[in-house]
Amino acid sequence: QSMKLDIVDDEMKLVESKPILFNPGSNKTSAVEESDEFFEFNDRDLKLMLRDLHKISERELRLKKPEKEKEVPKQAVFRIRFPNGVFLQDVFNTSTASTDSLYSFVRGYLTEDSADNLSLYQAPPKKIIKPGLSLLEAGLTTTTLLHAGGPIVMQPELAVSSDTADVEKTVVSGVGGQ
Repeated sequence: QSMKLDIVDDEMKLVESKPILFNPGSNKTSAVEESDEFFEFNDRDLKLMLRDLHKISERELRLKKPEKEKEVPKQAVFRIRFPNGVFLQDVFNTSTASTDSLYSFVRGYLTEDSADNLSLYQAPPKKIIKPGLSLLEAGLTTTTLLHAGGPIVMQPELAVSSDTADVEKTVVSGVGGQ
């Protein structure tokens, strides 16, 4: 179970949730190597692709709304990947939270010496998340994977979950994100 640090004012985050700190690399499965035949394109593949393309086109026509009518979700899940492969995840209110609250949240899990070196970005292509913007201005209104960069060091006393099944249960049960 991950340790909860009181690092972001409830007023900044405005969403009841429990941060999750986990390392998905600990449950690796062995890679299966496919034969060359698997990669060959055949008639069946073409038929499946055309069928899927048709379904997607129909769905897009039904669901397409003008840009101004698109709704912004009230909450967004942010998953931050640290250079050591550990992930930090929590939920933020898209209408009130800012990129500053994201930076404060992540800095709370870093050592004091390295917190000022933090850089958050999306990739690919690499797009630095600028401080001082609302989540809406930064285009961060949906569930998003961010990367933490710079010469940063996580606090050594943090408890990192190594069982991704536990993390999935936590998220599904609503403890990790609401």
